[in-house]
Amino acid sequence: KYTRFLTPSAYDAIFATATGGVVGIGVELQTEEVVRDKPESRVIVNNVVPGGPADKAGVKPGDELVNADGEDLTNLSAEEASKFVRGAAGTKLRLELRSAGESEPHVLLIERAEVKLAAVTKASRSVGGTPVGIITIRQFSTTTTE
Repeated sequence: KYTRFLTPSAYDAIFATATGGVVGIGVELQTEEVVRDKPESRVIVNNVVPGGPADKAGVKPGDELVNADGEDLTNLSAEEASKFVRGAAGTKLRLELRSAGESEPHVLLIERAEVKLAAVTKASRSVGGTPVGIITIRQFSTTTTE
């Protein structure tokens, strides 16, 4: 009830996230269930890390990942698909994705790199003429206090 087994790759992924850095293209993925003639799932970009390889290549939130280095990502979970997206720094990923509103996918070649995940972001805006600071904690990790 209170424990679960993690494969070595799942543990490495959790540890990398907890320490604030991963090697990949700088996207957060989510699984979206689609019900048409038959139920299926697809992997959607939930967030793009600003300044990361995916951001520089033009990947946007809402893009659907179709294929990664020849591996069909249809009906995979986001966790399963991330195994194909991550890889050694400096290696290139051939990513086929479909942007929102497009019927045909397009291909991007993105070089993997170490991506620092910002645990905390800040912004300011005016509310009723009064300046307001906004601090968002995206995740708790070993770098959250920095």
